[in-house]
Amino acid sequence: MGTSTPRRRERAGHPTFRTPLSYTRRTAAEARKPLQGLGFAEEVLPSPSTMAEVLNRNGYRLRPVLKAKPPKKFQKPMPSSPTAMKRTCLMV
Repeated sequence: MGTSTPRRRERAGHPTFRTPLSYTRRTAAEARKPLQGLGFAEEVLPSPSTMAEVLNRNGYRLRPVLKAKPPKKFQKPMPSSPTAMKRTCLMV
């Protein structure tokens, strides 16, 4: 196999592939909004680039986090099912 052809394992995934990771949403602009809500004037607030430097210095970075997964939907057991019988016997 030549070096110019990619190996099967190194090829890109399906185009609709989505990673299960997302990023925390603490950006410099998001950090300025609560300060503006407290009544600070625009000229008193630091610029977004300065705010980003302060956030990075304090350890606030865009970090990957797992996306929330919806709970699985289970079918209700049939009344004649052995597991349903155990539940009804225990409840009585």
